[in-house]
Amino acid sequence: MNNKIRNKKEFGDFQTPDYFAIQVCEKLKNIGINADSIIEPTCGVGAFVIASRKIFPDAEIFGYEINKDYVEILDNKLSSIGNTNIHIKQSDFFLRTGKRISPR
Repeated sequence: MNNKIRNKKEFGDFQTPDYFAIQVCEKLKNIGINADSIIEPTCGVGAFVIASRKIFPDAEIFGYEINKDYVEILDNKLSSIGNTNIHIKQSDFFLRTGKRISPR
């Protein structure tokens, strides 16, 4: 098994479609949720990060991703839309036990 397939299997790599992330965020807003802060522990290439920015523009958004390539892709996407209020960190969120969540 090559490394790419092994990594996909090991990390459960699945990228949420953009349209679905928007639908989820819109549904949350429609039921009265108005987020001040959002944490995306496995942000991948950023579907929920970007959808959250569109639907909750004033929220402080924290995204964590272990895959360096995905972080680079997301950083490039964010540079085109403006990344105020968005903080992306390359790290394993689930190993952050007891650590404060903060920008880079």
